[in-house]
Amino acid sequence: EAKNKASLGVGYHAVAVDMESYDVLKVCAAAGLSAAVLRVISDEVGSDLPDFNRAAEPDGRLNIWRTAVAMAARPMASLGFLMNIRPVINSLRTNLKVVLNV
Repeated sequence: EAKNKASLGVGYHAVAVDMESYDVLKVCAAAGLSAAVLRVISDEVGSDLPDFNRAAEPDGRLNIWRTAVAMAARPMASLGFLMNIRPVINSLRTNLKVVLNV
């Protein structure tokens, strides 16, 4: 929820939060694998997202039907997400080119 993100941002003086990468890096480190993370922000502090956690399969893949249900449950959040996704993908593409020296 946007209000929770705003509260945490103020409390920790944070401008962004990465909630997933640590677990990936931890697993890679335990397996002796080198790893790096490049993230782009897909939701601003004042915006809500659909609850995509409800659409996740046990193996981490998204179930398309549950994704549709999650988006239908929060139509305004879904609209905001869809309107913002193109600049997010473009930013990721641009930054990957820099990181990969392409």
